[in-house]
Amino acid sequence: MIEDRQHIANEFNKYFATIGKRLAEKCGVNVEDSPHKPLRNPNTIAFFLSDETEVIGIIKQLKNNKATMDEIKAEILKKIAPFILTPLTYLINESIT
Repeated sequence: MIEDRQHIANEFNKYFATIGKRLAEKCGVNVEDSPHKPLRNPNTIAFFLSDETEVIGIIKQLKNNKATMDEIKAEILKKIAPFILTPLTYLINESIT
């Protein structure tokens, strides 16, 4: 059994990044030549940059008995928030631009 989380994540990524192409090849369908290509959607979505006030507000609303996906407890996150607020806000904004 594989227990290395990084290896597991890489295998999932490899699978899902290639499954569409592999299935299309098995079916003999050329997606590029398909007359049923989806039309470009004229509706778009826009994200607005966040600021430290918004980020700290969200952190403060977290329930102390909860944890993030990587098991960082909200209580700890609240305590370290003043030290990570600026880089965290920067990372959030970089991820949506």
